[in-house]
Amino acid sequence: MRRSLIVLLTFCVVSGASSATADARTPVVVSDTTRMMVLEEMRGFVEALAGITGALARGDVAAVADLAQPHGMQAMQAFPRENMMEMPESFRALGRAVHQDFDRLAADARAGATVSEALTTVSQALAKCSGCHVAYRLESR
Repeated sequence: MRRSLIVLLTFCVVSGASSATADARTPVVVSDTTRMMVLEEMRGFVEALAGITGALARGDVAAVADLAQPHGMQAMQAFPRENMMEMPESFRALGRAVHQDFDRLAADARAGATVSEALTTVSQALAKCSGCHVAYRLESR
């Protein structure tokens, strides 16, 4: 029994390692600093979306604007240009579109959007996030 468990665990580890080497996503090779900044920004998106969906679940559309606004285009404009330019335009375009979704979500919430309308924008932003993660991987130089 113990030997079977060891063989199974070894197979799982080897299988996991081989699938990691078959990563077909486009590498985005940037400096360590830029990589850390982008990852921090992505974590901010996830944290904001968690708060936004929680607010929407409570029917608190007014809270959505305050949660979304910090992640709009203002945040992208604060990203240092030299770090921004390390990334390909297609990658930056997806990021820009997500920032615009956050701005739209904040504006719509302030204008009295329904929970359903806000969730539509959240869904569109998440589709861009998942599309980016399917297409790209960040790597340090």
